[in-house]
Formats: sequence, structure tokens, C-alpha cells
Amino acid sequence: MNGGLPFLAARRPVIGVEQQGHGRTGGHDAPMSLDAMRADTLAVLDALDVERVHAVGFSMGGMLALDLGVFAPEELATLAVPSLLALGDSDFTPVARGAHRGRTGSARTVATNSGSG
Repeated sequence: MNGGLPFLAARRPVIGVEQQGHGRTGGHDAPMSLDAMRADTLAVLDALDVERVHAVGFSMGGMLALDLGVFAPEELATLAVPSLLALGDSDFTPVARGAHRGRTGSARTVATNSGSG
């Protein structure tokens, strides 16, 4: 997604959150989870006093964007997931599978239709 950030930033304010253990953040001793990534992302938005965002997620960021849509929908104005990485049989896998099947609507709708919400 890094290649798309300059394009987006030329048109509107962009907050690119590098998750722990990715990009330039260095190593991370604890295992990462969507819960931890969601908490970190929401903490950044809170620290910046941002009320609602247009979330765009690519690959693992796509999983995080869907996670935010399901567990923190009040934080999102819109949600776009151009690419999605679904790992293993986590509790969130049914949401990802629903999205891969081309289901549309809100992330909460996808979760409900996939049996997760």
C-alpha cells in the first residue's frame, strides 16, 4: 500500500499507521493479533483527536480494516479493502471468506452473513 500513500496524500490528509513489527517499527517480542493492531490503531486516532476515518486496508491491513468495521464501526466513515490477507482458522477467518466470496455491504453485514457476528 505504500505506493498508494503519496497518491492519496496529494488529495487529502492521510494517517499511515505502521503496525508493530512491520515497516520501520523494528521487532516486536509479543505475538501480534488483530485485537492488538486494532487497539494500537485506535490509540493513534485518539492521540490525534480524529473522530472518523475513511479506512483503506491492503493485505493484512485489509484484515485490520475489516476488523475495525466489525468491532469499531463508529470510528469509520467509509471502508475500502482492495486486497485481503486471510490467515489460518482464526475467529476472523469467516469474515475474510465472506469478503472473498464477493459479499458486499458493511463489514458488520459481511460478518453476520459469514456466521461471525
